[in-house]
Amino acid sequence: MFSYQSAAVLWGLPLARHVPDAVHVSLPADGRLVSRAALRRHADRLEPSEITNPFDVPCTTLARTLWDVCRVLPPSSGVAAADAALRIVASTSGGDPEAVERWRQSVLDIGRRKRGSRGAARAGTVIAFANGLAESTGESIARWMLAEIGFARFRLQVPVRGPAGSDYRVDIELEDENVLVEFDGAVKYRDDELRAGRHLDDILLLEKQREDWIRGVTQKRLVRIGWTDLDTPQVLAARMAAFRISPRP
Repeated sequence: MFSYQSAAVLWGLPLARHVPDAVHVSLPADGRLVSRAALRRHADRLEPSEITNPFDVPCTTLARTLWDVCRVLPPSSGVAAADAALRIVASTSGGDPEAVERWRQSVLDIGRRKRGSRGAARAGTVIAFANGLAESTGESIARWMLAEIGFARFRLQVPVRGPAGSDYRVDIELEDENVLVEFDGAVKYRDDELRAGRHLDDILLLEKQREDWIRGVTQKRLVRIGWTDLDTPQVLAARMAAFRISPRP
């Protein structure tokens, strides 16, 4: 059955900065398994509750898929997948935060049963860190890297009252530093569907007006970061340091 990265694709989880080069399947660990080019076989002991068939092909459940992906991918990629999985659960549960937390615990329970397996400790850390309020892969990776360089407390999707009465939302607040952080992906400027027929100059002007308003209303610094700032934690740390922002000792 499909598992690991292949099951993640079926579930719609992002595989940030990872391009699968093989189909991943899990089979009982009761025989000699040989992988070959474009096919990776995993010898896994799966519980009946970890197997499902929502896509007309058998695959691991969302919970088991997330656990496996977080074991084998770099942590920043795992966080992006975990944030996305929590968003899926929030959507299917009607936004019930208790249901989301119960589901998170069910994923961690898989880890407790598989304690000692390769990457288990890393997966547990990533899943505990995940937050379904993150709205994009870039936000997820940025938050993980900010934690890696020492920032400790995050608030996500921070509402700021806008000039017309509706709220603006800022991606991340570094609560201890009183700083707002926006992940600025290029897609919203280049994607014709997202631009909705608006000229690029108009979009840039609106973004500038929005940023000025947020700074003025909150009296907080706002830092924009993009994909190039997420090359490594060191690159991101240098970006933040350029604005004289560093974690509290």
